[in-house]
Order: sequence, then structure tokens, then C-alpha cells
Amino acid sequence: MNGVVFSNRPLPLSPQWLNIRTDAEVQPPLATVVIGGIISSILLTLFILPILYRIAHQRSFQNK
Repeated sequence: MNGVVFSNRPLPLSPQWLNIRTDAEVQPPLATVVIGGIISSILLTLFILPILYRIAHQRSFQNK
């Protein structure tokens, strides 16, 4: 469920990122940074942190 919710978060920013308005100078770079942050937090939350937790958990059992 969380993966579906997280994957839909960048969608509302896509019109700003695509620069649909002609007078927008600041919005596309700002939307790029925000979308990049959302995607990196998705990757951290769904993939990297569980892998690090599993490695730490296995090492704690090996030390006992």
C-alpha cells in the first residue's frame, strides 16, 4: 500500500516540472528539486532502509 501512495506523490508536480505556463521561470527547477527529493525518500524508505536493517539484524545475531 505504501508503495502505491508514495509513487503517486510526484504526479501533482508534473505540470510545473513540464513548464506548461509560459511565465514560469522558477517553478520547473523547484519542481525538479522537490520531485528528486520525493523520489530519493521513496527509495530510502522502501529499499535502502530495510536492507540496512536486515544487515544490522543479521550482524547482531552473529555476535551473540
